Amino acid sequence: MGAQEEKLIVKQRAELGALRKRVQAGRLEHNRQRKLDLERLLQRYANVKMALEKQQGREMTALTRKLKAVACVAFCPSQPLSLLHRCAVAERRKTGAQAPPGRDCGGGRSADADDAGGCVATGWSSVRRPNVESG
Repeated sequence: MGAQEEKLIVKQRAELGALRKRVQAGRLEHNRQRKLDLERLLQRYANVKMALEKQQGREMTALTRKLKAVACVAFCPSQPLSLLHRCAVAERRKTGAQAPPGRDCGGGRSADADDAGGCVATGWSSVRRPNVESG
């Protein structure tokens, strides 16, 4: 009986060693998979962040353009002609209102409007310009 018990103990030790190897291999595979998942998640985060930054940049550009359009009517007629600017000029023409002080509204294209920094479409020229930071 001693030889059979010895064989059984050797067999069980071999099985235990094989089981430990499988557990270790599974552990390594699990860690490798977690690392891949983390890399994918970080890449996805980076992509989403970049997309949001681009979208916010476009929104900021659009907002800046709108603010400049408002500034075009209120402060700086040399900015690109906007719908708001056109509406303000049309309203002044319709009501016969005068242009704001320090401005000349000829209603047409001024020959030196580009050189004077005026609005090309309406011919407005600014005698004094507020110190406005451009975005």
